[in-house]
Amino acid sequence: MIKKKGFLAATSLAGLLLLVFCGKQKLEWQGEIYKSEGVKIIRNPKTPMYEKDVLELEEELSLGGKEVQKQEHMFSSIKEMCVDDSGNMYILDINQKSINKFNSKGEFLGALGRTGQGPGEYGFPWDICISGNRLVVFDIIYRRIIFYSLDGEHIKHINTFKKGQLLDIEMNSNQEFLVHLLASGQKSMYELSWFDADFNKIEVIESFEREKIPLLESLSPDIHWCLTKKDEVVWGYSDRYEIKILDAHGQLTTRILRNYDPIPVNEQEYAGQIKRKFGGKSPGPRFQQKLPKNHPAFHSILSDDQGRIFIGTFDNTEDQGHNYDILDAQGKYIAQMTFPVTPFLFKKGKLYCLEQDPDGFILVKRYRVKWKHI
Repeated sequence: MIKKKGFLAATSLAGLLLLVFCGKQKLEWQGEIYKSEGVKIIRNPKTPMYEKDVLELEEELSLGGKEVQKQEHMFSSIKEMCVDDSGNMYILDINQKSINKFNSKGEFLGALGRTGQGPGEYGFPWDICISGNRLVVFDIIYRRIIFYSLDGEHIKHINTFKKGQLLDIEMNSNQEFLVHLLASGQKSMYELSWFDADFNKIEVIESFEREKIPLLESLSPDIHWCLTKKDEVVWGYSDRYEIKILDAHGQLTTRILRNYDPIPVNEQEYAGQIKRKFGGKSPGPRFQQKLPKNHPAFHSILSDDQGRIFIGTFDNTEDQGHNYDILDAQGKYIAQMTFPVTPFLFKKGKLYCLEQDPDGFILVKRYRVKWKHI
């Protein structure tokens, strides 16, 4: 599942979309695989194995848009989306402070929880995930994790106030929490850590300190990660192109590297965002005073049911769309593609994503994915 990360394309995608890549088709992977201290090293080349006819996306469902009449189909700022094994969708809209459930046909089934201070209520739902037959919600205001049945019945909650500021959560099949958080304390220490079912810390996978707040979060290196169907943790710190894979027991099994040319940051491109963020004033002393020279190596990580990994990069930043390196289940760099939509998650051969129509309305879409050559 995608965590974070909302770049919305202005281009609409309708009907059947064929993703085609330029250049001559390559049938042999040009990288290198070897082992070092028991860890598999996948060293990928700059160019992918395949360059065209990689996959097709066929639109199956669209929710939202200018013409909708019902409030529950009007989306404002979707932070997260989950899909259960029956194809039901759970959509978290942080502007509306709502978690709405839709069936596989797009029919509204009801809201889970509501704002308030009582049992089963939340102040500000910030992240959601599905664990078995439960929906897990993190409330960023009251610093607690709330559990609901998939039909919306409140089960319990766990307080997290003393654990730091949670940013994103997932749960594995053992009911353990994988959490990206800002740890408690005087330093701005960010972590990717495991917690047990009672939310006691088990292990810190990675941590880093920020001395100053970035001018723009999207241009600052960060920990990006996803949890696979096999409970593997796929993660990396985006100051370099290196992806690590931990197995379900927490052991490092694979390091994936790729030769790439850093993408320079064009300050003019982001001048408007900075002006809006600071209201036209100069950044204060707590903030970095200049943008970095280059973009981070990547901005997001996704995986699908077959173990493929999708690395969101900043390649071709002047074009509309979101660029992804595609790695196969062995970690080989097999393709690069541009989505004109915001991918959220892959599940059972479907892609769930966000799109913005020409009038600026947010759409939730589901596509059937058909792979070629892979």
